[in-house]
Amino acid sequence: IREGSGDFKYLYMVTGTSYTDSSARIGVYDFYRVYPYKYVNGVRKLGPSTAYVYGKPSLSAVTNLKATGQSNSVKLTWTASTRATGYFIYKRDSKGKFQYIGYTNGTSYTDKKASKTSYNFYRVYLYYKPNLNAKRIMGPSNAYVYAKAK
Repeated sequence: IREGSGDFKYLYMVTGTSYTDSSARIGVYDFYRVYPYKYVNGVRKLGPSTAYVYGKPSLSAVTNLKATGQSNSVKLTWTASTRATGYFIYKRDSKGKFQYIGYTNGTSYTDKKASKTSYNFYRVYLYYKPNLNAKRIMGPSNAYVYAKAK
C-alpha cells in the first residue's frame, strides 16, 4: 500500500484472490500493488508486480431511515454507521428545498416543529471527521422519508 504520496509499504499477505483494507482512510487515495508469491524449497519467492490500483474510500448513506409521527413531533430513526462521527438532519422547506435543521451523534432525531396538517420531508446525511482539526466529510443521502406530527 502507498498512502497518499508516501512510499509503498507491506500491508498484508493473503492466500486467496481478494483483500479488503479496513484501515483505509475516508477521502484519501490509497495505492496498492499485488505481488504473487510461491514457495520454492521452503523459501517464499515473490513474483513481479506490473501495475498498481488505487481507490478512495467513501461514506455510504444511512440505512433503515424511518419517520414516525408522534404527539406534536416527528421522530427520525436509522441504523448506526460504523464510520459516522455524527449525522446532519435536513427538512424540506415550503419552496421544496432541503434545509439544515440540526445534528446528532446518535441514531434518532425528533423534530418538535413538525407540522400536523401536512407531511414533513426529511433527509439524513452522516458525516465523518477523523480528528478535531480535520474537515468534515459528508456521505450521500438516500431517499427522503416523510410523516405528519400527531
